[in-house]
Amino acid sequence: MKLIIRHHGRIREGKLIWDIPKLYNQNILELEGQDITMEIKKRHRKATHSQYGYYRGAILGSCYQSEMFVTLSNKDEIHDLYFAPKFLSFVTLTNIGGIKKEVTRVRSLADLADDEMGMFIEKVLEECKELNIIIPPPENFYAKYYEK
Repeated sequence: MKLIIRHHGRIREGKLIWDIPKLYNQNILELEGQDITMEIKKRHRKATHSQYGYYRGAILGSCYQSEMFVTLSNKDEIHDLYFAPKFLSFVTLTNIGGIKKEVTRVRSLADLADDEMGMFIEKVLEECKELNIIIPPPENFYAKYYEK
Protein backbone atom coordinates (compact mmCIF):
# COMPACT_ATOMS: atom_id res chain seq x y z
CA MET A 1 0.00 0.00 0.00
CA LYS A 2 1.29 3.43 -0.96
CA LEU A 3 1.39 5.81 1.99
CA ILE A 4 1.38 9.54 1.29
CA ILE A 5 1.56 12.01 4.15
CA ARG A 6 1.19 15.70 3.34
CA HIS A 7 2.30 18.51 5.59
CA HIS A 8 1.99 22.17 4.73
CA GLY A 9 4.33 24.90 5.77
CA ARG A 10 6.69 27.53 4.47
CA ILE A 11 10.35 28.29 4.30
CA ARG A 12 11.62 31.17 6.44
CA GLU A 13 15.29 32.10 6.50
CA GLY A 14 16.25 28.75 4.98
CA LYS A 15 14.29 26.67 7.51
CA LEU A 16 11.12 24.58 7.11
CA ILE A 17 8.30 25.86 9.32
CA TRP A 18 5.41 23.38 9.49
CA ASP A 19 1.81 24.55 9.95
CA ILE A 20 1.17 21.72 12.45
CA PRO A 21 4.58 20.73 13.86
CA LYS A 22 3.16 18.25 16.41
CA LEU A 23 1.49 16.24 13.63
CA TYR A 24 4.71 16.28 11.60
CA ASN A 25 6.71 15.00 14.58
CA GLN A 26 4.10 12.30 15.28
CA ASN A 27 4.33 11.08 11.67
CA ILE A 28 8.13 11.01 11.88
CA LEU A 29 7.91 8.78 14.98
CA GLU A 30 5.42 6.47 13.24
CA LEU A 31 7.82 6.01 10.32
CA GLU A 32 10.82 5.23 12.53
CA GLY A 33 13.18 2.75 10.88
CA GLN A 34 11.46 2.87 7.47
CA ASP A 35 12.89 4.15 4.20
CA ILE A 36 11.15 7.32 3.00
CA THR A 37 11.28 9.86 0.22
CA MET A 38 10.46 13.49 0.93
CA GLU A 39 9.22 15.67 -1.91
CA ILE A 40 8.97 19.43 -1.47
CA LYS A 41 6.99 21.47 -3.97
CA LYS A 42 5.38 24.88 -4.12
CA ARG A 43 1.86 24.78 -2.75
CA HIS A 44 -1.00 25.58 -5.11
CA ARG A 45 -2.98 28.45 -3.65
CA LYS A 46 -6.54 28.56 -4.94
CA ALA A 47 -8.07 31.78 -6.11
CA THR A 48 -9.59 33.76 -3.25
CA HIS A 49 -13.26 34.37 -2.63
CA SER A 50 -12.54 38.07 -3.14
CA GLN A 51 -11.18 37.37 -6.63
CA TYR A 52 -14.24 35.29 -7.53
CA GLY A 53 -16.55 37.92 -6.05
CA TYR A 54 -14.91 40.72 -7.99
CA TYR A 55 -14.92 38.78 -11.26
CA ARG A 56 -18.46 37.42 -10.97
CA GLY A 57 -20.03 40.42 -9.23
CA ALA A 58 -18.28 43.52 -10.52
CA ILE A 59 -16.81 42.53 -13.87
CA LEU A 60 -19.42 40.13 -15.23
CA GLY A 61 -22.21 42.16 -13.62
CA SER A 62 -21.05 45.34 -15.35
CA CYS A 63 -20.58 43.51 -18.64
CA TYR A 64 -24.08 42.05 -18.40
CA GLN A 65 -25.53 45.55 -18.01
CA SER A 66 -23.57 46.90 -20.98
CA GLU A 67 -24.81 47.04 -24.56
CA MET A 68 -21.90 44.88 -25.75
CA PHE A 69 -23.38 41.72 -24.23
CA VAL A 70 -27.10 42.53 -24.55
CA THR A 71 -27.74 39.43 -26.67
CA LEU A 72 -26.51 37.04 -23.96
CA SER A 73 -29.02 35.82 -21.41
CA ASN A 74 -26.86 35.77 -18.25
CA LYS A 75 -23.41 36.46 -16.74
CA ASP A 76 -22.30 32.83 -17.12
CA GLU A 77 -22.72 33.08 -20.88
CA ILE A 78 -20.45 36.12 -20.95
CA HIS A 79 -17.78 34.08 -19.19
CA ASP A 80 -18.36 30.85 -21.14
CA LEU A 81 -18.70 32.39 -24.60
CA TYR A 82 -16.37 35.39 -24.46
CA PHE A 83 -13.80 35.73 -21.66
CA ALA A 84 -12.96 32.05 -21.00
CA PRO A 85 -12.30 31.13 -24.64
CA LYS A 86 -10.35 34.34 -25.18
CA PHE A 87 -8.07 34.15 -22.13
CA LEU A 88 -8.25 30.58 -20.75
CA SER A 89 -8.12 28.45 -23.90
CA PHE A 90 -5.21 26.30 -25.03
CA VAL A 91 -4.59 23.86 -27.85
CA THR A 92 -3.52 20.27 -27.23
CA LEU A 93 -2.75 17.37 -29.57
CA THR A 94 -5.09 14.41 -29.16
CA ASN A 95 -4.93 11.01 -30.82
CA ILE A 96 -8.38 10.22 -32.24
CA GLY A 97 -8.66 7.00 -34.22
CA GLY A 98 -4.93 6.93 -34.89
CA ILE A 99 -4.97 10.48 -36.24
CA LYS A 100 -3.44 13.35 -34.28
CA LYS A 101 -5.77 16.33 -34.11
CA GLU A 102 -5.53 19.71 -32.45
CA VAL A 103 -8.23 20.19 -29.83
CA THR A 104 -8.96 23.52 -28.17
CA ARG A 105 -9.77 23.30 -24.47
CA VAL A 106 -10.71 25.92 -21.92
CA ARG A 107 -9.36 25.93 -18.36
CA SER A 108 -11.83 26.15 -15.52
CA LEU A 109 -11.59 29.02 -13.06
CA ALA A 110 -11.40 26.39 -10.31
CA ASP A 111 -8.06 25.22 -11.73
CA LEU A 112 -6.46 28.66 -11.46
CA ALA A 113 -4.09 29.54 -8.63
CA ASP A 114 -4.53 32.92 -6.98
CA ASP A 115 -1.76 34.53 -9.05
CA GLU A 116 -3.17 33.07 -12.29
CA MET A 117 -6.65 34.34 -11.38
CA GLY A 118 -5.12 37.78 -10.78
CA MET A 119 -3.54 37.76 -14.26
CA PHE A 120 -6.84 36.59 -15.78
CA ILE A 121 -8.73 39.43 -14.07
CA GLU A 122 -6.15 41.95 -15.32
CA LYS A 123 -6.62 40.73 -18.91
CA VAL A 124 -10.39 40.89 -18.57
CA LEU A 125 -10.22 44.41 -17.12
CA GLU A 126 -8.03 45.53 -20.02
CA GLU A 127 -10.53 44.02 -22.46
CA CYS A 128 -13.40 45.80 -20.69
CA LYS A 129 -11.50 49.07 -20.96
CA GLU A 130 -11.13 48.55 -24.71
CA LEU A 131 -14.88 47.80 -24.94
CA ASN A 132 -15.66 50.99 -22.96
CA ILE A 133 -17.25 49.06 -20.10
CA ILE A 134 -16.78 50.77 -16.72
CA ILE A 135 -15.95 48.35 -13.92
CA PRO A 136 -16.30 49.41 -10.24
CA PRO A 137 -13.15 49.30 -8.08
CA PRO A 138 -12.31 45.99 -6.35
CA GLU A 139 -12.57 47.49 -2.85
CA ASN A 140 -16.37 47.33 -3.14
CA PHE A 141 -16.20 43.55 -3.64
CA TYR A 142 -13.40 42.60 -1.26
CA ALA A 143 -14.50 39.82 1.10
CA LYS A 144 -12.61 40.53 4.34
CA TYR A 145 -14.39 37.60 5.98
CA TYR A 146 -12.39 35.08 3.95
CA GLU A 147 -8.93 36.59 4.49
CA LYS A 148 -6.54 35.27 7.13
